[in-house]
Amino acid sequence: PSESKSHLPSNLGFDFFSLAESKASRVKRLTKQLNALLPES
Repeated sequence: PSESKSHLPSNLGFDFFSLAESKASRVKRLTKQLNALLPES
């Protein structure tokens, strides 16, 4: 039981990390597109 208990948090942490990573890359891409659309003043 203790093994499965200790295994759960690390799994959740990894999922959260990968989720945040994909979110950050998406935001980066959107920012790039916006910068391309908007003229530099």
